Amino acid sequence: MHALLACAAAEIPVNDPEYRRMAEVHYIKAVSGLRQSLVQAHGPSQRTVVLWTVLILCIYERSKPHHSQGVDVHLNGAAQLIQMYFQQKTPDASTIATDIWMPRLFLESFMFHVATSIPFQLTSTASAPIDSAFSLAETILEVLCRPHISVDANSPVLGVPPKLFQYVYTISRMYQQYPDGVDIRHCRGLEQDLRRWDTLMAGTAAPELLAGPKLYVLCARILLNRLIYLAGNQPDHLPAQDYFAEYYSWPFLVLGTCAEKQSDRQILLAQIQGFWQATNNGTMRRLENMLTTYWTSGKSTAQNNLWLINMGSNAFQSPAVTKSATTPYFTPANNGGAALHPDDPKTPTLFRPLQIRNVTLKNRIMVSPMCMYSCESDPSSPHVGALTNYHLAHLGHLALKGAGLVFIEATAVQPNGRISPNDSGLWQEGTSSEQFLGLKRVVEFMHAQGAKVGIQLAHAGRKASVVAPWLAAQAGKPSLKADESVGGWPANVAGPSGGEEHIWSPLPDAYWAPRALSTAEVREVVAAFAKSARLAVQAGVDVIEIHGAHGYLINQFLSPVTNKRTDEYGGSFENRTRIVREVAAAIREVIPEGMPLFLRISATEWLEGQPVAAESGSWDIQSSLELVKKLSEWGIDLVDVSSAGNHQDQKINVHTAYQTDLAGQIRQAIRAAGASTLVGAVGLITEAEQAIGLVQGADEATAAEAMLSGPEPKADAILIARQFLREPEWVFSTARKLGVPLTVPVQFGRAI
Repeated sequence: MHALLACAAAEIPVNDPEYRRMAEVHYIKAVSGLRQSLVQAHGPSQRTVVLWTVLILCIYERSKPHHSQGVDVHLNGAAQLIQMYFQQKTPDASTIATDIWMPRLFLESFMFHVATSIPFQLTSTASAPIDSAFSLAETILEVLCRPHISVDANSPVLGVPPKLFQYVYTISRMYQQYPDGVDIRHCRGLEQDLRRWDTLMAGTAAPELLAGPKLYVLCARILLNRLIYLAGNQPDHLPAQDYFAEYYSWPFLVLGTCAEKQSDRQILLAQIQGFWQATNNGTMRRLENMLTTYWTSGKSTAQNNLWLINMGSNAFQSPAVTKSATTPYFTPANNGGAALHPDDPKTPTLFRPLQIRNVTLKNRIMVSPMCMYSCESDPSSPHVGALTNYHLAHLGHLALKGAGLVFIEATAVQPNGRISPNDSGLWQEGTSSEQFLGLKRVVEFMHAQGAKVGIQLAHAGRKASVVAPWLAAQAGKPSLKADESVGGWPANVAGPSGGEEHIWSPLPDAYWAPRALSTAEVREVVAAFAKSARLAVQAGVDVIEIHGAHGYLINQFLSPVTNKRTDEYGGSFENRTRIVREVAAAIREVIPEGMPLFLRISATEWLEGQPVAAESGSWDIQSSLELVKKLSEWGIDLVDVSSAGNHQDQKINVHTAYQTDLAGQIRQAIRAAGASTLVGAVGLITEAEQAIGLVQGADEATAAEAMLSGPEPKADAILIARQFLREPEWVFSTARKLGVPLTVPVQFGRAI
């Protein structure tokens, strides 16, 4: 690991003396510990780690011109260490396939491909130790292909099919006779044959990795590529990029299984990304996904060797696409959108992880809930309110595009809580219902794309039972009532208060007049939120959000304009906010302690100065500032700050930052009160610099410094909705503009 750290530090520009010093310190520690490590190593896995440490030291030396002579020193040192450990061993037919020789074989193979690949061309003066390093490979082939070993056409030699044996023998003889009789076209033909043998052996059991046919093919590839290189006399005549990536993956794979600390793992990922950019080879991208999968799989150190053998066999003999562990069917695992250097001071806060209880978001970018009005509307159908294949495609696509958290649309906790008959819901009983199964299927696929998944639980209240907005638009109206013929529920539209005066819009046919909920029904609504939350947890959701904004039921209870009740849920500020407290408490009772709970609010109704507010007051920014101080003790971890939507007389001063300014005021009030609730900003966030400015410095570790040195951040995270519909690649395009390297979906690596 010291060798790897030396390489990592050396990647920093040499004009940074601190990183140069760090590189030298780790380099010295690695060199000084090599001999003792080799003597104490037990078993092939530990010996392989030691040998690959030597390789990484070689790369460290080779990567800096003023250290070029270190390649010779370390290569010769590696040979001496190997001889010291194996000095009593001589290769023969009985020992050739054991673990003793495979690390050395990999060492020689890798050193050759490093020497002949374009990123690491050695000078002619450094070629002698590379040439001598092939002596053992030659010896192995001589032992395996010696004339006195009979080749029976019907029986394999050491498990090697006779046809493959003849290939290896031919290559060995050509190598021994070089330069006489070497035909570059013949070499190319043999190369294709060996690739076919690789394919045929793809399913070989893991324990056979160190024996028989695979050893033959590896030996043959070493010498064959050496022949092609010598015959062509130019590095670009050799497919060095492919082989370089293939063999360089081995030390990273070994070290990755030994990396316990998150910091070490980040260094590994940074190095892998660097080599992927240098070689543009998919093997390094596959390796990144493999290690990420391994680190999250919970395997113990004792399982490293077997896992390494299996992954080595699958990934480098015949690479396999990594399957997601979250779906019962095959789909590739992804995790795009994570910063490669999250701890680098140059990485903007926007692309640093955010820890909320036990959930870690890979960045501070969230996809807001967006209603799609695309569910079954027939109340007699078991599929009513269930997510469909449309949602799988829509939400899966968003999850693939790098956001740290993707919200599923507003999901009704009761049938009459839907905005339209085509809204999603989660009120059906049990885990075998179509609503539950549809949600679970979508969540599983979203997780496979690397996103955390949130769900917004909602009740539309008096704004319910309208048709999908595009249907209203086609009729030339901003809203249009949904009657029973299309699955609506005119008689069961309900809110805190009832009557014609509480219709949301006075326009003809826009909304139904609500009836007032009884006190018992309000408590049923609270229980319904808890029931839906419990089902969401069982479906695998990571985050729950309570929808308390935009004029829907909870927002209606908060506002004195729409809440004229005289029971415990109306009148005073405490009574009007009671429903938030009770819903939060009910949900907290049924979700894990480590699960985050969000609340979306309308920070203001924008009714200041309007006659309706003069009569009874309204919900304004001061009301929200008072509410948010209580959220932490109510178990709410983040307040998602929006505005408006509760009354048709609203007068919004629309500008780019009109809602993010509200978020900033709320965050200041929370911090001033000594509370810990996080703040999410939403609304017209479209540009990279704008997004950075909202959250920069919001890391709790640097918050105090940020407040002293510059403007305090307005939010801890941002939520984006329509911009993701216009530009699904927003996370990646923003990162490019800011110069932040990210992981990308494996299928899109060639384009992003």
